[in-house]
Amino acid sequence: MKYTANYLLALVATVVVVGIVLVLILLMQLTLPPTVDRTAERRKAGLRQPKRRHKAALEIASLGTEAGPFLHELCAALAEEQAALQSRLATRVALIKALGAIGPAALDAVPDLLRSLASREWEEKRTAATALLAIDPKGEPIRSRLIEMKRAM
Repeated sequence: MKYTANYLLALVATVVVVGIVLVLILLMQLTLPPTVDRTAERRKAGLRQPKRRHKAALEIASLGTEAGPFLHELCAALAEEQAALQSRLATRVALIKALGAIGPAALDAVPDLLRSLASREWEEKRTAATALLAIDPKGEPIRSRLIEMKRAM
């Protein structure tokens, strides 16, 4: 009988301790601040660094229309790449693809993309034209610029 009473007392104590631990865990979950997604910050920082810009642009392009928050950083990075003396074609193309992936929300990027149409590199021109059509397929400013470039060829 004594053995059974000690056993029951230990069992009750164990259940109480486990219950207290579970309540504490639940309270911690409720009071902890939500985790911050640092992926967006990392991608924006990558666009500001020329050595990491290509990889960041590819990651952002893979987001498609959800890449809208990166529009201004993409435009700034593309303008910087266009102005640089030693700019990589692959980086410019990746930035242009990311802008095109945003779609109609990237209307602010049209001037930068039109500058890319004047590039000497065929791949950059083709990618810029594709991005412009993805942004505004019926846009008159884009159409007139394309006609003007075709006449110049």
